[in-house]
Amino acid sequence: MRLFVALELAAPVCLEIGAWLERIRDRFPSARWVDPTRLHLTLRFLSEVADRELSELRAGLRSACGKAEVLSLAVGGGGAFPGVQRASVLWLGVATDGDLKGVHELASLAVTEALGVEAERRVFHAHVTLARCRPAWRRARVECWLETVPARFGAAFAVTEAVLMRSELGSGGPRYSVVDRFPLGETGA
Repeated sequence: MRLFVALELAAPVCLEIGAWLERIRDRFPSARWVDPTRLHLTLRFLSEVADRELSELRAGLRSACGKAEVLSLAVGGGGAFPGVQRASVLWLGVATDGDLKGVHELASLAVTEALGVEAERRVFHAHVTLARCRPAWRRARVECWLETVPARFGAAFAVTEAVLMRSELGSGGPRYSVVDRFPLGETGA
């Protein structure tokens, strides 16, 4: 099954993002917007994981997340990958007063050890994917979109757990379901 480790956004923040998208969506018809109920911050994408590997993966993530600290996150501002000059992905920024990078590193190490896979080489850039642009948008279009993005959506919210999510691809976009939840800060560092 296709899996990823993520942090979920607070429901009120997702609702506010959804209301904002309703107001701007018609101005940017070429974007494929993510359903606001599916928004999340990916810590590590795992791709295909065999059922026989799931038990060890769960144990590793439970231990790793237990060592991580509870976070306070805020969502706002935006950007684009690979960059503003030519964008194929639009994203929302994430700010925290906690050690988000540390949570990412602990989760990534747990995945690497449990599955025997190579560590990620990309630098972690905390973001919430909001849309995909095909064909890629040019600078003027990206800048127009960036002007609409609020500096902040809702209040900061506590993140007390990481989730292991299953992603099933379909014609209406991916469907996500929670496989397991892992409390943060349960065992201390």
